[in-house]
Amino acid sequence: MKALERRLRRLESHLYDPSGFMPHTNQWRDFWFERIRAYASDDYDGPRRPHALFPLEAFRQFMRDAPEDDYR
Repeated sequence: MKALERRLRRLESHLYDPSGFMPHTNQWRDFWFERIRAYASDDYDGPRRPHALFPLEAFRQFMRDAPEDDYR
């Protein structure tokens, strides 16, 4: 059983995405929600909106959790 636990911990250590947080934790959610909100806001004043990449699961969760009136 100990060997299995060690192997699982080693595998879990590779689950981090580019944010540096383990997916589906509160820190991961907060990080990506802030990035998505900043990208979707009208505060961007550059010549062109930069190309952005977000994890699909973070965007799906964002759309599920966002109030309907905010992003229509």
